[in-house]
Amino acid sequence: MKVRFTIIRPDTGPDSIEYARAAEVTVGRALVSDIVLETDRLASRRHAALRIHPPRAFIRDLGSKNGISVNGVPYWGDSGRDLGGELELRSGDVLAIGTTTFQIKVVDDRDETVDSGFYAGLDPDAVSFPDIPGYRLERHIGSGGMGSVFHAREIGRGREVAIKVALPCIIGDNHIRQSFIREIKVTRSVSHPNIVRFLGSGVAPSGIVYLVLEYMNGGSLASYLNARPNRSIPFRSAVPMILDLTRAMAHVHSLGLVHRNLKPHNILFAAKGNALIPKITDLGLAKAPNDVLHAGPGYAPMGAGTMSYMPPEQLTGFQRAGPASDVFALAATFYEMLTGFVPYNFTHRGDNYDVIAACDITPLATRLPGVDPGLAAVFDRALFVNPADRFRNCGELLDALRRALVTAG
Repeated sequence: MKVRFTIIRPDTGPDSIEYARAAEVTVGRALVSDIVLETDRLASRRHAALRIHPPRAFIRDLGSKNGISVNGVPYWGDSGRDLGGELELRSGDVLAIGTTTFQIKVVDDRDETVDSGFYAGLDPDAVSFPDIPGYRLERHIGSGGMGSVFHAREIGRGREVAIKVALPCIIGDNHIRQSFIREIKVTRSVSHPNIVRFLGSGVAPSGIVYLVLEYMNGGSLASYLNARPNRSIPFRSAVPMILDLTRAMAHVHSLGLVHRNLKPHNILFAAKGNALIPKITDLGLAKAPNDVLHAGPGYAPMGAGTMSYMPPEQLTGFQRAGPASDVFALAATFYEMLTGFVPYNFTHRGDNYDVIAACDITPLATRLPGVDPGLAAVFDRALFVNPADRFRNCGELLDALRRALVTAG
């Protein structure tokens, strides 16, 4: 199988690019892009990233001004829908970036177009659920680059769980298989009250690799904020959550791990009565010191992560992201909890890439008038452009938060 992108506008004749192997491809005006749109003035310098695992392909915005259109539907940018992640593309889709339009096709080894989606049965909502021994899968929760997540019950006990499965059509790729197995190992190695709990893993008779996790019945922090007035949480209600999550990340760092993808979508709630217990999830991009895994194409791309919470160094050095990078992302998440805004100043015209590279941050005190100066100083330091100027890890951040809260009373 090959994924083919053909430029159909501007009409300059056949201009196709094919990918038969896994690849991470950047698209934009910058000459260092893999697909260069040098004369397209509506395209940002680093506009989008394509993550390709034939026969599947995904696209995500890199903080562009004008966003992306797929089959006429706008995503990201100033007026499009922000998905908080990636969008899966399908064979036959029409993709518009700036004034450039691509037709996407999947072709087989005989160069014949595959018209029924990228791969028969890839849509988890259109097929029967996989058979996982000992569990009854009840509903599909969501999908990601490597597979899908289902709500399930343990047969006999009736315990609710979440099961993440890696689809057989992509788990055959050795990089992806190793990545998923490594996520299982990392998740199993971390135990903390504020980290989603590992419950089991295995390989089903069908060949599906799966990971069983604690089921979180309270939704994500992202959904919670979206439902709140002003998209924020009152200070006194937010503080216990902030301390719980910082303790969890201090534990992660004490094990020599770096999360590398902290954001509100990766913080889930366990609802117990009127209480919401926050827990960190998704250790799929976590790394240990000197870890060289995820280095293959499409697994740890330049600029991987979510723009609004990404430290500047992660734009060009994802592999080198360290504990101080998590400090930044966690502080950015807390900033949004308290103010309803992300810390980056994305309000002016221009590429969001440039805003992040310059670390154009709006100070917490500007968004939260009356905040204690000591606490504001902790956030300012956690969001410094230079990782060496931040707290070295979340253990140091936790100590600073505790001292500031005591002083603030």
